[in-house]
Amino acid sequence: MGGRFIDKITKTTRSDKAAGVLRDYLQTLAWEEWHAERKRGKCCGSAVAPALWQTELESYTLPELEKTASFFMEIGSLYKAEEEALKDVLWARKRLLDREFKYTEKNVHALLAVNTKLMDCFEQAYAEAGRILKALQQNKNSNFTEDIDVTIRVTPYLFEDGNWPRGGVAAALEWVMEDQYRGMLEDDVNGRAEPSLYVSKELNWNMEGFDVPCLASEEAAAKSVFANEYICYAMHELADHSVWSVADIARIKELSTEIEVNLQHSCKVKPPRAGGGLKK
Repeated sequence: MGGRFIDKITKTTRSDKAAGVLRDYLQTLAWEEWHAERKRGKCCGSAVAPALWQTELESYTLPELEKTASFFMEIGSLYKAEEEALKDVLWARKRLLDREFKYTEKNVHALLAVNTKLMDCFEQAYAEAGRILKALQQNKNSNFTEDIDVTIRVTPYLFEDGNWPRGGVAAALEWVMEDQYRGMLEDDVNGRAEPSLYVSKELNWNMEGFDVPCLASEEAAAKSVFANEYICYAMHELADHSVWSVADIARIKELSTEIEVNLQHSCKVKPPRAGGGLKK
């Protein structure tokens, strides 16, 4: 189609034209992919996030990916296709950074510190949620049926409160976490019969993304960096299922914990039987 997206936005100086450049480019890629599929004898609908777009992003350098993410944030309001395209940019950035991440002593210490904070947040939140549930159940009115829903939600931030990013890739990461992955580190605690994955230590998540070999010596190479450490489920969720790279996770500055309580009272009143009106 002539030229990469990053080259086109470099030439765009007016922010009011940014959205048009993005939408035209994605639409063109979607049509190219649609025609390519037709030639292969396949019938397909219009692509939300074309494979051609994802393939192009894999050739970008880190500065190019972060510049592209910043461009998306300059537009402001994004349509569904553009939100998906932004997540593709951040996924490509994550893969690149994760491949290059060095598990130095300093970086491992930073990751373990975040891991401890995440575990502490959930443990404290569950204790507080239990106290809330107990208080509500003790005040129960026997004439009413009460439905109590308690949800715990933890949100990580790369910046401390009052110092939020106004743009750039950091703003994109924050926005995607709050808007697209809001329910990721979230758990319902109503009437749970067994410990949640977020607080249970029966499973150690020092595998998959955290199954990283030691590089200190050949003898230690077969041993994982985190072999003797406990990695919590929330850490696994962030590292394996979000657009945040391991380097981003190591830079988490703040965690916000919410306990959301929804209480519904209901009471059924039976009408008087037929013929059984009020007595005079």
